[in-house]
Amino acid sequence: MNLSETLSRLPEKLRAKLLAHPAIQARLKEGEPLESAVGGAEWARRWAAAADAASQALLEGLIRTFAGLPFGEEAAEARLARATDLTGAEIRVGLARLRRDGILFAVRKAWGNRLLYVPTDMVGVWQLTLCPPTAEPLPEEREGAVEVRSPARLPLSLELLQVWADIRRRGFPLTAKGAPHKAHVQKLASGMRLTAEEIADSGILGEGGQPVPANVALALDIGLCAGRLVRDSGGIAAKDELDGVWADKPLCDADAALLDLATARYGGQEAGLHWAATALRGLKPGRWYLKREALREPGAEEREALGKWLKLMASFGWMELGMYGDETAFRWRIDPAPQSFRSDEPAFGPIASEGGAFFVQPDLEVIVPPETSFGARWKLERIADRMACDVVSIYRLTRASCVRAGEAGFGFADVAAWLERASGMPLAEPARRTLEDWFGRIGKLSISDAKLLRVENEELADRIARDAQAEGLLLERLGSRAFAVKPDGVKELTRRLNELGYPPAVETAPSPSAASSPNGSAPGKRSKNPPAPGTTDPGWIRRGPALSLYEPDESIPGREDLFPGLDAVPAAWVQRPGRYHVSTRRELVERAIAWRTGLKVKQGDRWFAFVPETLTSDEGGWKVAGRRRGFEDGETAADRALELSADNLDELMIELPLEPAGASRTNR
Repeated sequence: MNLSETLSRLPEKLRAKLLAHPAIQARLKEGEPLESAVGGAEWARRWAAAADAASQALLEGLIRTFAGLPFGEEAAEARLARATDLTGAEIRVGLARLRRDGILFAVRKAWGNRLLYVPTDMVGVWQLTLCPPTAEPLPEEREGAVEVRSPARLPLSLELLQVWADIRRRGFPLTAKGAPHKAHVQKLASGMRLTAEEIADSGILGEGGQPVPANVALALDIGLCAGRLVRDSGGIAAKDELDGVWADKPLCDADAALLDLATARYGGQEAGLHWAATALRGLKPGRWYLKREALREPGAEEREALGKWLKLMASFGWMELGMYGDETAFRWRIDPAPQSFRSDEPAFGPIASEGGAFFVQPDLEVIVPPETSFGARWKLERIADRMACDVVSIYRLTRASCVRAGEAGFGFADVAAWLERASGMPLAEPARRTLEDWFGRIGKLSISDAKLLRVENEELADRIARDAQAEGLLLERLGSRAFAVKPDGVKELTRRLNELGYPPAVETAPSPSAASSPNGSAPGKRSKNPPAPGTTDPGWIRRGPALSLYEPDESIPGREDLFPGLDAVPAAWVQRPGRYHVSTRRELVERAIAWRTGLKVKQGDRWFAFVPETLTSDEGGWKVAGRRRGFEDGETAADRALELSADNLDELMIELPLEPAGASRTNR
């Protein structure tokens, strides 16, 4: 769930807490709406600058471990306690703190389990804020030594444009069981340069058989998620109206929006893949980088994910891959930065204005340069024939394309005015005359649905024509012995002919098999395939229950929830080190283990932090095993394992995380 959806569902109690947060209040007073006050790169920078190291480490660990996937508190504590130097208590307090700061949110399932999550569109923002990439591009004088190995590809926006335009023209019918027609699907798949094998190899659509090739499945999934395609009673249809980046923005903006969607939806299904995908988005466009330097201290999972994502980005036409000596190199062909990290300056030079979006030749060929918006191309797909789709695309207005445009409701004046406005130039006179002629021929003829009344002789036909009641039910007379009957007048005309004493003969209707279309459905009817009740994912690929199914949870744990029995413990145990009887020492250790927190311990003249994990009794008393906190040079986790006996604990105290949940906090 993204930030906007999350905030729209916030209970009033939790919204009030956010509005009262000092750091958020400061941004609201600057005129920011709530969504901006707790979202975007500026908010992330302010929070990180004021947050303590433990909070930053916890948030980084959550993003690296879960990305935007929901998780339980126990799972977070168990995994992060192993992967970081944080104690369970610090993790629990930190989770509550992140919720209070509007970074982490929670929902509650019907059976009471609580799930936490970072809004999907903020995961990358936090990663790039807390862990900005350290990779440097190759020096410019060395970039010429890179040998490009990836084939030239269309940007994904143009691949999708062709599929969606075909669906708009021909539809995407589904059978009653929800299966598409194989011939149609194969035609869509074969028309894409992005292959089904490339998508399948990336694993982004998950496992399990698809009823369509993987490249078509991707086009359907993105179209439905982006709102360009919609489900209807007969299958899937394409929307005509465009908005946002799909309307009049440059094509690169559409690809940037698609990259946001791909990172969150496909990269976000695996934390390692999302981490690698986001790290790449912090790099400069148009510059070559070495693959081995792309990630900072990557694990094996992240290194494997990086290779997959690089190949996928190249197949989407957003990246080039090459070799620099014997090393893999890559560079972005689009600006990969999330929206809130982008500068106002275009990454690849100035963008053309709305005027001059394309060029209309006198022979009605339309030359479409790379900067032409998705919206202009979408309309050209409606009124012209696509001749070539490449870096520079070619369309041509033809008699047939004008007929299609006319059937869609466009007239000569509409098309001519739009072509002139979008191209920034008046139409050449030959082009104008040709269009006017083609559109002028549309509608001169019509084909209507009507019933035919055939009469045995002309005398009877004349009598029917003179009858006032029958005449009102007829469209027109066809020759001497036939009439076209109004579709809605057949029943009434039959009654009137019976009254006149001439009951019409009933013709035998063709059998259902003869009247059926090749796919087995009756002509003119679409198979009914409404979305299954309870479906939660808008896309073609089902991702399982969405967080929006669950109720937002507003109960942020307080001190007693995080540390049960705290009020019954002597205050000195958590405030200052002390010398205690051996039995009291045991109580302190047992309490620290129960709270999964650390101890401050003195042995001789040395103080150190110790995290107790297990306590065992022996003949001489008892001993506690755990780990010493903090790494020294050259140490491993095993080197920090420690076992202490009761006699080793000269002085000790329980260390609770500073500023437990419930206390006020200011980030300024």
